[in-house]
Formats: sequence, C-alpha cells, structure tokens
Amino acid sequence: MKKYLIVYLTAVVVMAGCTSTKTKEVNLISKINKEMSFSPTAFGDVGNEKLETLPVNDLSSIKLKYPPRDQNGWTILTPSEDSRLMYVSSSEGDDDTALAYNVSEVDNVFDPSNVSAFKTILAARKLTRDGYPDWILLKKGDEWVIDKRLESYSGRSASEPMVLTSYSTDSDRRPLIKTKGVEGFKVVKKNSFYSIVGLEFYAYERDPNSNDFIGWDNVGNRAGFVSASSDKTPQIPESIVLEDNVFNFYALNISFTGKAGHKDIIVRRNQLLNAYSTVSHAQGVFVQNANVIFEENLMDHNGWFQKSYVKLNSKSEGQATFYNHNAYFSGIYNSVIVNNISSRSSSIGMKFSSNANKSTGINSIESYNLLIENNLIIEGEVGLSLGGNVDFNNGFRWGNINVLNNVFLNIGHSQPTSRVLAWGIEANDWDRGVILGNYILFNDNPEVINVKGVIIKGLNKNIAIDSNVMYKIRSREGRYI
Repeated sequence: MKKYLIVYLTAVVVMAGCTSTKTKEVNLISKINKEMSFSPTAFGDVGNEKLETLPVNDLSSIKLKYPPRDQNGWTILTPSEDSRLMYVSSSEGDDDTALAYNVSEVDNVFDPSNVSAFKTILAARKLTRDGYPDWILLKKGDEWVIDKRLESYSGRSASEPMVLTSYSTDSDRRPLIKTKGVEGFKVVKKNSFYSIVGLEFYAYERDPNSNDFIGWDNVGNRAGFVSASSDKTPQIPESIVLEDNVFNFYALNISFTGKAGHKDIIVRRNQLLNAYSTVSHAQGVFVQNANVIFEENLMDHNGWFQKSYVKLNSKSEGQATFYNHNAYFSGIYNSVIVNNISSRSSSIGMKFSSNANKSTGINSIESYNLLIENNLIIEGEVGLSLGGNVDFNNGFRWGNINVLNNVFLNIGHSQPTSRVLAWGIEANDWDRGVILGNYILFNDNPEVINVKGVIIKGLNKNIAIDSNVMYKIRSREGRYI
C-alpha cells in the first residue's frame, strides 16, 4: 500500500491508495481544490497517478425487516380488518361515551368525522389486545399530563403492528404528552411489533427554563422511551418503530436496553433534545445489543444542561460529563446509522462501544457490519468514537466497520466538560474497516489544543483511510492522523 501526504497552506488531506477490481478513477485533488477554492502549495510523491475510489466492505449481511415507505420516505401505516381504532382527544373526548371502531366504520383513519373519542389515553389502552394490530390515535394540538407511563402490548407481526400515533387536520402540532415524574413510554421483557409515530413527549417538570420546574433535588432520572429485554424470556423484542417523535428533557430520551437485546429496531426522523441527569449518565439515545436502522434523526444538546463549572464529571445541576453523549450504541451489529444530525453533545456526538466479556478476559468481536454514513456532527468534544470500553488488549473487538462521507464541524468549540480536546474519528481494535471521504472542518477556539483528526490505536488490521479532508482544525503536525 502506498501512502501519500498532500499538504496545503490551510488544509491537510491524507490518502492511502489501494487497488480494487472495480476502480473508478477520480481526480479528487482537483475536485477538492475547486470546491474549497484554494490551490496546493506542495505535493508528496504522487506524480501523475490519480486517486482511486475504495471499495466499501461488503454489507450484504445487513438485512433488517422494515415496513414500506411512501414517496416522501414516511413509514406507511395501514390498519388491518380486525384492528380496533381508539381515538383520544383531551379537548373533546369523554371516556364514558367513547367507542372503539374498525376500519369500515370511519371515513378516513387519520382524519375521521363524527367519532366518539376518549378523553384519556389510559382508558383507550384498556381496549387494546395483546397480539392484535390495535391502534390508539391522539388528536393533534391536544395535550395530556400523565402520572402513569404509557405501555403497549405486542402487535401481530412486523407488518401488522400495534400503533400509537396521531389524527386530525385541525392542527399541525403533534399531540403533546407531558410526563409528571414518570417515563413517557416503557415496556419490558418481550413486547414486540409496535410503532410510535408523530407524538411529542416532554418532561416538563425537568425543564429548568419552565415555570413548572420542580428544582434540581427533585428532577429524578426518568426516560422518554424505554424497551427493556430480559434473558429470562425466550422471545427477543423485535420490529419496533419510532418515527417522527419528539423527546425533550428526559435523562434518557430513548433507550433500548437489556441482556437479551433487540432486533430489527427502526429509529428515524425523531428529535432527541436536552437530555440531562443530576445522578447518573444521560444520553439522547442508548441502544444495546441490537441491529438498528438509525436514520435522519436530530440530536441536540443531550447529556447536559450546562457546562461543567465545579469539577470534571460533576453531575450537579445537570453539568456536562464525558460519560454523556448524543448517541450511545453498545454492541450493535448489522446496523445502518445514516443521515443524522448530532449537535452540541456533552461529550461524543456518536459513541460506539464493543465490550469484551469480563469473565473470559479475552477480546472478541461484539460489534460488526456497521455503516455510518452521511451524518453531520457539530461541536461536542469528540465526533465519532468506535473504541471503548472493556478492552483486554489481546484481540479485535470490531469487524467490518464503514465510516463514510460524514461531516464534522467545530468539534470542541464550546468545551462542554471544560476539557481542551477536539477529536474527529477514533478507531480501536478493528478487524477490517474503511474511513473514507469524511470532512473534519474548523476549530475556531484557540483554547482547544488537544486536536486530532483520525485516531487509530489498539490492535488493527485491514483498515483503509482515504480521501478524508481536515481543514483549519489547528492540529499540530503529526496529529491529523
């Protein structure tokens, strides 16, 4: 393998030239010069060779079950003939006179006329049946304050899920569920085949900017959404869809956890905002031991309410710590993380861990076949980390990892934990991987001096690093890669 170093006045581009059976020649140097409007002052020993596009490692084994989408990319939800439809309106409903409907009894499932709606979500849920594709639809523009968490039975199958969503064209506002000291939604053990679409969950008493804020000593540690599996039941929770929801001011906005793991999880087009904790770790999203499509989500300001001001990793009053992130994926496999925006995380924009078994003392590959592509990561102190946590330094922990075409802007800028680091991409103990076509751009905070573009450490083999652009990041010589 030949290595070329191309040095510009204000940019460093590091490329490793490789050959492949399917090579499409690209004059990447000229393309970058044209797009960024500057010319190189010096080249390495490149000569007249052109850079080659690298083949991405094979990901054909990623086969997630996913419901069909419409032309705008939204999941198509269609009730079955035997679905029960329960409509809920806090402004117009009445639990005493409300009715359940089937599809033939409403003129438009998502905008029905002349239905008798429930007033409370709890009353509607009592009519749902385990193993059936029943629906609860909340009226847009309405609000509920709940002091008991929402739950769901399992639907019939991935194509006939139980559904919690919205209805009405009277308003463009999502139904607002304000939680009072409880999780927004939680299921445990084996519940599968359900979809939550188009709702807003708000821990309103945990919002320090709200008149309803109950004080730092009382905020608790509740989550917006939790699915917890158990190794004591034979079924693994599967085919769960979260789409177009808002989760705001929880300690964990979304969590898929448990020893048994999950499979075929879809999290897309959600807003995950302002997660913080005063007693434990806080994440925008946490996914453990699962295969997942994580797509087109917005994650902003998760893991902290305010910058660290007491001491490193103090959690009091929601301070930033280096344990808290916008997204935390532990032991995931056969997964796609694409087209997301991560901004202003407490520490890492997207953290991935692949933990070796402590009982064996031997590293093993626990996370594999990942596509991480076309994500935008703004601020925080680390962009992407695929390294931690349990490592016995005796083998690989990751297999077939593809980090492609992501953009990192101003990493380290706001110094949430008050540290002075700005790291772009970290890889540790990889067996096969590609870090290709990423842009790590700008560092306008002169106090941030521990700057690294791409970090490769631990035991690694067959990693291709090619065509990454690092521009005005203030890294010292030798620390770009």
